[in-house]
Amino acid sequence: MEKEKENLSSKSCDQCEELDKPAVVYCQDCMHYLCESCHNIHTAWKAMKHHTVLTVADILSEEASCVDEHTYCSEHDNEETKFYCETCDKLVCEDCIDSKQCCRDHDTVTLQQVADKKLTGLKDQMKKCNQKKQEIQDAIDKVENIEKEISSSSDKIRCELNTKKATCMKVVENVFNKVVTDVDKLNKEHIKKLTDIKYCLNGKKTEIDSIKERGEHLVATGSNSEIVLNCTSDLSASFQKVIDLEVNEVDDNLYQFTHNIPMPAFKCVDGYQWKQIGQVYVSELETPEGIAVTSDGKMVIPSDVETGYMLLTIESKARVYSLSGNLLHTFKPSSHCVVSITSGDVYVFPTSKTCKLYSNKYKFLNEFETSINVPNVFRDCNQHVQSL
Repeated sequence: MEKEKENLSSKSCDQCEELDKPAVVYCQDCMHYLCESCHNIHTAWKAMKHHTVLTVADILSEEASCVDEHTYCSEHDNEETKFYCETCDKLVCEDCIDSKQCCRDHDTVTLQQVADKKLTGLKDQMKKCNQKKQEIQDAIDKVENIEKEISSSSDKIRCELNTKKATCMKVVENVFNKVVTDVDKLNKEHIKKLTDIKYCLNGKKTEIDSIKERGEHLVATGSNSEIVLNCTSDLSASFQKVIDLEVNEVDDNLYQFTHNIPMPAFKCVDGYQWKQIGQVYVSELETPEGIAVTSDGKMVIPSDVETGYMLLTIESKARVYSLSGNLLHTFKPSSHCVVSITSGDVYVFPTSKTCKLYSNKYKFLNEFETSINVPNVFRDCNQHVQSL
């Protein structure tokens, strides 16, 4: 009907054989436009007595939405339902209230009373829906603001790193690249978390809009009968479900984006105070022998490990870590593990007898003797005691 309003002034009768005979009414039940003659015939038919007929003028003035569609009793023909039986939970007519077989001794109220009561409850739920929707919108705005702050912080950090990169020594080039990668990775992780939260919030917002649309339709155009028949416990439960929706909170840690970025350790070279930026865990069963650092920033920490029954066996090994504390490789090159590194990043593992060399790719290069065999003092001492 809304789409046809523009053409109603020239609408023709749907039933006449005469062409271009103007329509004056519209029957909602028959879904036909009728001229004056066809309308008179339509009204005379008993079977069409209760059809809802609107004039074209009413439709054009948008008064059609205010027409209350009457319902009729299923027990008593042609009796309009003007009451509501709370005992039977249905619409009834006046004859039902007077009949023993129907609702004589039941609790009944007028249709207007129950419609007003249900409409009041519906409006209250609509109000709560609007409050919940605003709460979710506030949370979405909060997430979007954090997204902007994080993106801005990421850009600022990248700019600062690039400025420092131009003034620092070539030896820290790889450190800068690693930090930039960490910034981008952390930024993506934060944005993904916020995107997931916003996606969930938008889903809940859509769920509220869906049920709210049903309520708005009943409030705006629903007749008393429609309000009573549609404001069921299921509809109320649907409203309560969206009213009780939890709004996803944003983790406070997401605000700490700039404080979580690992900065390069070369600050001391520029005259800054030494500052701890991380920690590499060494087991309490290991005894670190020292530390060596390659030109590309890898840390080699050799140690002795006590293993076996009652911790009597000593096993030596060396571990290679990145500046962020990630274990990159493990060596077991000698019985007593000490390491030095040449200017070309060759790993040197010396003992009292030999020296083993490894490349910075952990490939064995060479082994050579460093001294003659030392006499076994304990063996000679034991022989001397036996001779005594």
